[in-house]
Amino acid sequence: MSCGAHRAAYNWATWRQGTCGIASDTYSTAVSDAEFGPGDVLVKCGVHVVSCSYRNGNNINIIEANSDDYDKVIERSATISEYTDQGYSRRRLRSY
Repeated sequence: MSCGAHRAAYNWATWRQGTCGIASDTYSTAVSDAEFGPGDVLVKCGVHVVSCSYRNGNNINIIEANSDDYDKVIERSATISEYTDQGYSRRRLRSY
């Protein structure tokens, strides 16, 4: 995620952030369920981060690295609660 943000010209002082960095107020802000949309992320510190590419009501498409093969990217349908019920938070990346 941090590499993608770097390539998208997010001018973070230290661009290589782990999940906890991305989940921090330094690199992202919390958003409500109603505000959550394309470009926002679902993140659980120390565990994983996924990006939202599309939202239609409660259904979203997410993009994530494959945990078995990090060279592959997965895009699939999900719901926000599928992640928030597991402790993920809704975040919007900050650009400096």
